Amino acid sequence: MKIIGENGDILILSASRREVANIIGKYHEYEEGGQVKVGSEIKVSDVFSKYYSIMKARDKIKEIKMHCSSILDSVQTVESIIPPEEEVKS
Repeated sequence: MKIIGENGDILILSASRREVANIIGKYHEYEEGGQVKVGSEIKVSDVFSKYYSIMKARDKIKEIKMHCSSILDSVQTVESIIPPEEEVKS
């Protein structure tokens, strides 16, 4: 994608159909919903909001994974201290 002009705060862009499809969240222009034509409006803010939400969720998932790993480590420590069930019955 390349900026080829401007009009005040408005930028005029040149992009391939595939690049535009990627901007709207499609892998390629042949995917359903990936087709655009002159006059099509691309709401980049909506796409960015979805991306931002996914990235925030990704950070939260990483945090949860760390907590789960910590809990697992604690359980393994406790298991090493507690004798197996057969030994307790004896």
